[in-house]
Amino acid sequence: MYSVTQLQAMDYILKRITLEESYPFFRKNLKLVVEINGSFWYGDFIQMDGLAAKQLFIDDSGEIECDKFYPTGSNAITLLKQIWDAYVTAAKNETNPFWNNPFRSINDLSLLFEALTRILDLSNIVEDSSPFNPYFLNAHTLDGTLQLTFINLNSAKIKLVSIIEVKN
Repeated sequence: MYSVTQLQAMDYILKRITLEESYPFFRKNLKLVVEINGSFWYGDFIQMDGLAAKQLFIDDSGEIECDKFYPTGSNAITLLKQIWDAYVTAAKNETNPFWNNPFRSINDLSLLFEALTRILDLSNIVEDSSPFNPYFLNAHTLDGTLQLTFINLNSAKIKLVSIIEVKN
C-alpha cells in the first residue's frame, strides 16, 4: 500500500521514462493501475508540462496560475528530488563500472513495474512533501464503465496493481 505522495513520485518517474528517446517506452502512454474501493482504475497522479510536473491553482487575485516543479535546479522540490535521486542511482550505479542502465533495455511492463517499485521503496519519500493536490486525475475504470476527471484520495493508502499502456 502506498500513499498518494509516493504514487505522485512514481508517476513522475514513469512519465519521465516515456520522454527518454533511448528507452523502449519512449512516447508510450503508460499509466499506473491502482485498486480503489475494490475497483481497478488507471490514470495520472501528476500532470506534466515537458520535463516539469505542474500544479494549477487559483491565485490571490482569482487568476488561474500554474506552478512547475523539477527534481533539480531552482524549482526543485523535495518529493521530486528524492525520487529522482533514487532513479539516478538505479540508472547509473556509479559504483559498478560494468553496470548498464537497465531502463535502456527494459521493454516489459512487469520489469518496469518491478524497477519502479524498487526505486520508490528506496527513495524514502517524506509524506508531507507534496505541493500537488491529492487527486487521481483522468481516472478510468479498467472495464471502461466509469470515467472521472479526478478522485480525491486525501489521506488514502492505495494498492498499486500494475502499469498499462493506453492506446489513444
